[in-house]
Amino acid sequence: MINFILSISVEWWAIIASIILGIFNIWQTYYKDKKTENKEMDRRLFKKIEGLMSYNDANDLFVHLNSKSFFSDSKNKIAGVINILEDPNNKFNNKNIESSKMEMFDALQSLRMFLVEHFFFVMDDMYSLYPELKHSKDPKEQELYKKRAEELKLISLQTEKVISDFFKSCGKIYI
Repeated sequence: MINFILSISVEWWAIIASIILGIFNIWQTYYKDKKTENKEMDRRLFKKIEGLMSYNDANDLFVHLNSKSFFSDSKNKIAGVINILEDPNNKFNNKNIESSKMEMFDALQSLRMFLVEHFFFVMDDMYSLYPELKHSKDPKEQELYKKRAEELKLISLQTEKVISDFFKSCGKIYI
């Protein structure tokens, strides 16, 4: 076996090396192209989400939620982002961002359900947390309002953290 290997001429070794190098270059080019393509697909999905609700839009929403109110525009933005996130075709190739996306989906779903259930239209596209209970004289109604306000605070804080984490993880790569 060793004699056979030694008997191969230098020219044949050069041919074998060039074939191996060619195969490696083809594989490396394909891998880099695929990686670039995956990153570009992720970037487009992030821009799609950011186009509906930017980081600043999310911050504005949480400022209003701290005052127990929000505008219908925010409700529409949340619904739009949820629609994008729940589409099975909209997956990030980056597994860390995909898990962050799923956390954001769950948090936005919880927030949207809370808003739909506990907020009511007051005026000019503005919704408020139980407006009739806010200034009620009945202690039971006041207690219910305080309980819902505390739930809102917890859901808001959790959702704000998850959205912030999502934008931070995407921002490192796609902004």
